[in-house]
Amino acid sequence: MLEILTAIFEYIDMPALILVLMLSAAWGMIRSAQKRADFDFGNMLKDENGKESAMRLGVLAAIAFSSWYVMSDLILSKAGDPTILLIYLVCWSGSPVALKLGEALVAKWTK
Repeated sequence: MLEILTAIFEYIDMPALILVLMLSAAWGMIRSAQKRADFDFGNMLKDENGKESAMRLGVLAAIAFSSWYVMSDLILSKAGDPTILLIYLVCWSGSPVALKLGEALVAKWTK
């Protein structure tokens, strides 16, 4: 049985499979939360003034992509790169500050 599973996993692109599983789980959580009357996912992508924020959408996409990349690096290299993990942690631990800075700069440039 173990030989069969090993043979199957040789032909599966594990990072792609995990990406699909992560996206499916996220979609399921968002869909179930969206059914509640007191939750609107769209509000997560709006700024304090209630306007849609491309910056927040970009941050959400960047978090998803970078999380997948770090996970993929860990699977493919079997050890991971400590530098990539450190950069990931530094970027996302300060993301609310970077978001405020980015929104302030965008507001300044669009005046």
